[in-house]
Amino acid sequence: VIAKSRDGAESVSSDVLTALLTELDGFKENKKPIFLLAATNYSINSTTKCLDPAIVRRFDRSINVDLPTKAEREQYITMKIKGKKLFKVSKTQIENISQRAIGMSLAELEAIIEMSLRNAIRLEKDFIDDADFEEAFESYNNGEVKKWDLKTLERTARHEAGHAVVCAACGEMPSYITIVSRGDFGGYMQHANEEDKFGYTKKELLGKIATALGGRAAELVYYGKDDGLTTGASGDLRSATYYAKNIICTYGMSEEFGLSTLYGDENTAVYTELRLEVNKILNEQLQVAIKIIEDNKAKVDKLVKTLLEKNNLKENEIKEILG
Repeated sequence: VIAKSRDGAESVSSDVLTALLTELDGFKENKKPIFLLAATNYSINSTTKCLDPAIVRRFDRSINVDLPTKAEREQYITMKIKGKKLFKVSKTQIENISQRAIGMSLAELEAIIEMSLRNAIRLEKDFIDDADFEEAFESYNNGEVKKWDLKTLERTARHEAGHAVVCAACGEMPSYITIVSRGDFGGYMQHANEEDKFGYTKKELLGKIATALGGRAAELVYYGKDDGLTTGASGDLRSATYYAKNIICTYGMSEEFGLSTLYGDENTAVYTELRLEVNKILNEQLQVAIKIIEDNKAKVDKLVKTLLEKNNLKENEIKEILG
């Protein structure tokens, strides 16, 4: 990239940019109008990956192109594989991938399509089906598959089923569950697409905390107070803590702290009070999640059984089980 901010670390690109800026200034001597169009993935105002201010000043107008919506992602994937005999991907799969690809650019979707083609060639397959497209999407985002024993898979299935049952009970249907281990996680549950949602109520935020703690709750219900505490919930605890802190410090939804927005330093009394209030919210929502799991063990068991058979479930399959 020749137009990124010059910090002296890369002298070659800095020299090229300086030369380009000089040439652009030369346009002023030309009496005929010259239109220059440029595109970049770099931000104008960000502190990282930022364009050099000198190049930004030389353009009269900047147009921000947003990331595609779910409908646009679905339209793009359909367009790219339409009429190609190698692709035998169902409409349901395209819809599901489009829903789960929140925040992805069209270039990334193109890379996933290309990856599915390369995988098919490597495996000497005659066509690309739903499973092949799923594998390309997951491996692009999360890395290669890791193999675990049946006991670990069963525990992972209970953990993820706990998230899903609590999520549905709190009014939001999950869009995807998997127990296939990749990267640094054993499995995950993905929330429904919320791109068009403007804001959240306190009840909805508490539901997200309960959902985040649903995996820990399921393990406690099925394995007891000692064996139910595992390191697998570390990411969930971070997520739950994030929501609880924002309820108190950012959104003014705590009776104890009132409407003020604040963050206490770890060495202050405010931090101690904040931590107590956060733990109070987390403990309350953990009990909510445990109650939901205990009242819906039949659904948890059915999810676990199906996950062990299929490894992953899409939204329509989850709906069929949870009702």
